[in-house]
Amino acid sequence: MDGQFVLGLLQNIALLVASGVVFDYYWKKGESNLSWVKQIQIGLLLSIIGIILMLTPWKLGEGLVFDGRSILLSVSGLFF
Repeated sequence: MDGQFVLGLLQNIALLVASGVVFDYYWKKGESNLSWVKQIQIGLLLSIIGIILMLTPWKLGEGLVFDGRSILLSVSGLFF
């Protein structure tokens, strides 16, 4: 196994955990209706995490490139 493969995988996992922390921080507040300021904050944080996820793909082999944007999109759609 290549070191770059493991590094890319760990970076994607760390970024997805960071998105989970963002969800947890805003979700646990107990507010059913988030203000527009908080919605903008969530959107900006998740878009930054999504951009970084796309910039750090992990390559399994020649022509096989994976990134975590599908996971981020599905989790974002589930909660928001």
